[in-house]
Amino acid sequence: MSCEIGPKIVGCRVVIKTLNSRIEGDVRNVDSNCCKVSLVNGVVVATGAKLPELYRIFVKDIVSITLAGGNDISPENLTSGLSQLSFNSPPCIEKKVKPLLITHIEKKCSSVHLPPPSAPSNDRKIQPLVMQKVLPAHIKTLNNSIQVDVLTNKVPFEKAGEGGLASTLPNYTLIENIDELYKSAIGRLEKESVVGLSMEGVRTGRFGVVCWIGVATSDHVFLFDMCSLGSTGVNRGLANIFTNDKVIKVIHDCRFMSDAFVHQYGVKLNNVFDTQVGALVVVKNKHGSFNRYVPSLTRSLTDILNLPSMSMYHPRKRMGHEKEDEAIWKTRPLPQHLIEGAVFNVCWLRKLRLAIMEILLSDVTFGTSLYLKEISELADDSVAEKGVVAHVIPMSFKALHKMSRNGDACEDFHDSVPQNGCDPYVSFTRHISHVRKT
Repeated sequence: MSCEIGPKIVGCRVVIKTLNSRIEGDVRNVDSNCCKVSLVNGVVVATGAKLPELYRIFVKDIVSITLAGGNDISPENLTSGLSQLSFNSPPCIEKKVKPLLITHIEKKCSSVHLPPPSAPSNDRKIQPLVMQKVLPAHIKTLNNSIQVDVLTNKVPFEKAGEGGLASTLPNYTLIENIDELYKSAIGRLEKESVVGLSMEGVRTGRFGVVCWIGVATSDHVFLFDMCSLGSTGVNRGLANIFTNDKVIKVIHDCRFMSDAFVHQYGVKLNNVFDTQVGALVVVKNKHGSFNRYVPSLTRSLTDILNLPSMSMYHPRKRMGHEKEDEAIWKTRPLPQHLIEGAVFNVCWLRKLRLAIMEILLSDVTFGTSLYLKEISELADDSVAEKGVVAHVIPMSFKALHKMSRNGDACEDFHDSVPQNGCDPYVSFTRHISHVRKT
């Protein structure tokens, strides 16, 4: 594209052809530094789908540009003429006006006299104020506009080794029909006291598509193909497990899964342990407040179980294309790496629950250790004294109280017992006569 044509393209409606699609939109800007073209009011020609309000396309991905008159521009001319293209906004787009607060701050700053900056020395390179994030080679080449089905933790490895994802997974079974295999799996799961539960699909929830339901025992994972089984697969046996209050269902973020079960299958989950909630409470007990963002499954496995990243499933979803990328769960037969990902998402939930419970019960464990040596380590002449004050909380529990409060300033004990020895918050105890409140 010649230098004279450049100013005419800005503000015009063009059709840009890339390697995998044709996009139509108004050219708002051509950035010579980043070598990209910015479009507004963009749509995909094939489907008519609307693009984000400001959509950028890199010049290296452009095959040709067609103007409204039908003139083609080759990518060679486009690349060579970028440095002289006009950067003026099109007449149809109104320029942004600075807010009054920013204008006032700029005037204040301009009135302050600062010393002139010293000239940089020749023996030291000038460092930018904001350092660019260094991306791995296999991530740097990914294009957000192109769907690439990869696991980000598998590409850079030359050898899988013993710490890879597949080597850490338990045995699993795919169930696609209501047959003897299905009945055998349901019979085995009904005997379990704790199972892990996960769901894979497209925008999981009442408006989404449930593709797979994973149920994990201590040494096996069952993947139920809901695209084949449908609601019958839930009503014939899975619903009994989901609603059984004697079977603990361990889930990481049960919000959208519960929404899907209630509104698509009419099933209300019962006796659920949510590991995401548990991880939030662990952080709250440690730091005194909740985090703003909920922890993902991989983050919880890293922080609580110290699971290495290379043995985890890391799916890639493009921003703005989540629904399109999640549609791969409907593929049949399901690719092997997605089977491994579905197994991973459910197989660690039982162990994660036990680890969270151990952390949450750490105060109980520590207090029990204090109880074990409270009297056993005393001298013989001090045992009788302890028997007299056995109804009083031991003074050693001050250490437990301060540990649980993370060193914050607080009272050592909550003393709500009046002089007559009756706690007003106790409605019944075998050590005092029960008094009915009138």
